[in-house]
Amino acid sequence: MTKIALNNQIKTISTQRVNLAIFDPRVDDLSVLLGGLQPGVCAHVLDSELDGVEQISEILRQQPTASLTLVAHGFPGGLQLGAGTLELDNLHRYASQLRSWFERGDASSLTLLACNVATGDAGAEFVTQVASLTGVTVSAASTPVGNGQWPLVAANTFTSTVFEAYVATLGVSFNQVFKDETDGVDGLDGAYSVTVSPDGKQVFVASSTDDALTVFDRDASGNLTFKTVFKNGTDGVDGLDSARAVTVSPDGKQVFVTGSNDDALAVFDRDDSGNLTFKT
Repeated sequence: MTKIALNNQIKTISTQRVNLAIFDPRVDDLSVLLGGLQPGVCAHVLDSELDGVEQISEILRQQPTASLTLVAHGFPGGLQLGAGTLELDNLHRYASQLRSWFERGDASSLTLLACNVATGDAGAEFVTQVASLTGVTVSAASTPVGNGQWPLVAANTFTSTVFEAYVATLGVSFNQVFKDETDGVDGLDGAYSVTVSPDGKQVFVASSTDDALTVFDRDASGNLTFKTVFKNGTDGVDGLDSARAVTVSPDGKQVFVTGSNDDALAVFDRDDSGNLTFKT
């Protein structure tokens, strides 16, 4: 405990470090996990409507941390947190927050209890970059987690009753597929590349055979809805002949598509509602 003087009054502030376990609310059978925490582990559950990384940053600002465990659904190179994800493609956006996570607590470890986070090249790069940004040791699995498959480090967070009783897994399940000219979807013939907007609310696909840019809206749970398609030579759009690559500006206000046969870069303006307008 630390005592400081404020306006001639003595105020006591807790500097005791704790072990934190932070849960994404979409984890299956969350009550089983919360009921089987090791003594001394302090738990928080994220709000599904708010940015997960920002919520974690606020929690860590208020609570010195000896070690942090994130329990969430995972995928190669990332995991779901709150209203979005933390993944390889958006680490740059959260870099300053990740660097601040352990400044006060001098934490020695970050454990990611989520399926397949460290799988493949994307997973390995994700773990390496998170370790570099946070400055602590990062543990993540390259296999499923849950339903009898738990890394040894999980024993620091959960008792044996969880390992015996928890039959779900902490992985993102396949739940959607979109095919060209099916259920109203258009513009995916020869789908060549894909990117996600910085705010996580839209997905853009460049298709070389359809000469098209196809747009999907993305909700807080990661579900997609077909929004619109722009095709070369239609409604004044040009430069998409054999569309190959697509990217979004860091501020999310423009979308850029290369047209291989047109030797062109097509530019679209994007407003706050995610609507695109062909610019040039």
